[in-house]
Amino acid sequence: MTSAEPPSASRSTQDRLPFIQGLRAVAVLVVVAFHAGLPVPGGFIGVDVFFVISGFVITAMLGREFKRTGSTSFRNFYLKRFKRLAPALALTVSVTMLISIFLLSPFGAQQEAARTGLGATLFSANVSIATSTGDYFVAQTAHNPLLNTWSLSVEEQIYLVFPAFMLLLWLASKSRRIRSLPFAITLLLGIISFAIAVIGSTGHQPERGALLFGFYSPFTRFWEFTAGALVALSLNQLTKIHRKLAVLLSFTGLGMLIIALWMTNESTPYPGVWTLLPVVATTLILVGGLHSSNVVTRFLSTTPMVRVGDWSYSIYLWHWPIIIFASIIWPHSGIALLLAALLSFAPALLSFKYVERPLHIFATDSRKRLMSLLAITTAVPIFLCSFVLIGSNHGYWIPRITSTQNQVSQEHLGAFEPCAGIGTPVAPKTCSISTAATGTPVYLVGDSYAQQFVEAVGAAAAARTAPFTRYTFGGCPLADVHVSPNSDPTADWRAGCEQYKKTTTQWLTKARPGIVVLANAEFYFRDSTISLGDSAHPATSDQAAKLALYMTGLKKTVAGLQAAGHQVLLVQPIPNYQLGSENESLRNWKGADTCTGFSLVTGSCSNAMDTSLVTITAREAGIWNVVSQVARDTRVGLLDLKNVLCPVGSCQIVKEGSWIYKDYLHLTVGASLGLKSEFETALKTLSFESN
Repeated sequence: MTSAEPPSASRSTQDRLPFIQGLRAVAVLVVVAFHAGLPVPGGFIGVDVFFVISGFVITAMLGREFKRTGSTSFRNFYLKRFKRLAPALALTVSVTMLISIFLLSPFGAQQEAARTGLGATLFSANVSIATSTGDYFVAQTAHNPLLNTWSLSVEEQIYLVFPAFMLLLWLASKSRRIRSLPFAITLLLGIISFAIAVIGSTGHQPERGALLFGFYSPFTRFWEFTAGALVALSLNQLTKIHRKLAVLLSFTGLGMLIIALWMTNESTPYPGVWTLLPVVATTLILVGGLHSSNVVTRFLSTTPMVRVGDWSYSIYLWHWPIIIFASIIWPHSGIALLLAALLSFAPALLSFKYVERPLHIFATDSRKRLMSLLAITTAVPIFLCSFVLIGSNHGYWIPRITSTQNQVSQEHLGAFEPCAGIGTPVAPKTCSISTAATGTPVYLVGDSYAQQFVEAVGAAAAARTAPFTRYTFGGCPLADVHVSPNSDPTADWRAGCEQYKKTTTQWLTKARPGIVVLANAEFYFRDSTISLGDSAHPATSDQAAKLALYMTGLKKTVAGLQAAGHQVLLVQPIPNYQLGSENESLRNWKGADTCTGFSLVTGSCSNAMDTSLVTITAREAGIWNVVSQVARDTRVGLLDLKNVLCPVGSCQIVKEGSWIYKDYLHLTVGASLGLKSEFETALKTLSFESN
């Protein structure tokens, strides 16, 4: 029977086991290698190795204290953890915030970093990230220089309850004389946590369940801690296993860890079933090493591995922000990322020597010394994060920054905000203005590409004394075709999309005949993560097949509008700066959202931003040809703005100090207003009065 009796101070429960430090070294090195772009697709599993080690070390430590005193000092436990983690974290957050002012964009990136920094200081970075950018592997999240602090917050959140949890179990087992109670309850809770992780990884979690079922949730990670805790709770039995079995377990664990590094990648549902590989691997290495020395543990116990293990916390803190800053200064340079990863060891070692180690043993025997430590390690990073958050939101009160910020942050909403959302569409009639006007009604429909023209079309309609309705839905092209994620061809790529299309077509069928301005984006056809299909064809992510489906679906939609008595104006997708897939574009596009604070102040942000129309045409020719063909076949109007937006063959993001593009594929409000005459001419051509 498994014993719940806390471990005594034997070899296997000493405070410091060299091979465990070596295992920490492996964990941090694979994480750094993954972030540096080296061919280690599953390097992020190093965090799981850390979690298992933490579960073992903390349980063993608490067990020794309970064995010695019959209780647990929560004050000493939390004070030690604070002194161990908070000072080095405070330094990293503070320095990162100062650098972020110059190297991150004040149009979102600085704000995200500041919010994460505040969360990290208060041990809630995982919550901040999960509720903002979300997915660990998407580009928006990956450019957060403090993204790596999520795991520290998860660890500390578990530590808030773990000591009391173990103390209660030990006291209960002692009073009820059920020696296996701590092991059994810990195992049960671990199984429940693992089940939550599996549910989250398969996409069956409840709506808005990211904080419970997601990547950053302590509930999906708790079982990894319990794996290590179960080893600590079973020490009395594990030290009795045969030496050959211990060697076999160590080599098996090492093999599983290597397999996990190459069998898991960014597309693996995580954490979930695949997380068993690194967790079980780490557990086996622990069990094998606790029994006796072997080849695996001797390697992990070598001086270089132990040293790196000692430095692992500081390395983990510093490597990611330095890699991110290097990627901003030298984009698309793999060598720069690798060199940044290597150079990050310098501040990490300095932090270890002058901050982490001295303050870990810093005497806090007086209230004054304790409060001074608490104040320095919390007040400084909180102040700097707050300054960056507030300052970036106001452009640091620098005219050059605030002017750009005002242009690119203004949304195409006006009085129509409920008519351009993502979710359940509102009634179209609530999106109409100037209903008493006597001219030919104008209806603007489509996805966010239509939404960006609201100012231009609205102004053109007003000039013609025409009633105007804007009814758009971001991420939902108005055409008789179903857009879905590759992972689930039956789902909407944007929730509520099919309902929007049904509502729009039904309403326009009954509406007063007028001119329907229809505009849809084009990235659906190039993004390989998006599929298109219809009732007669299965969903496909092939670009040529998607274009063919779209042509058929758009023709059907236009024909339905014509049958209802409407004139139709198709608007070609505007030239955009999207490179490759949707996620690639967010990494590579050079626009306002990637202008650094330094480049904005010096006025160098818009330099070398122009892109040749030839380059963009090579990428968008497919969809442009499809829309043109539909316009010819159905004999409807076609408005092509590429020569307006790209005069003399050059597409400009900034023109005479005014921003044309607010992001990589949408125009600013000012640019939209500047297109009034183009839309007015197009409406005049289609006007019922001219027939």
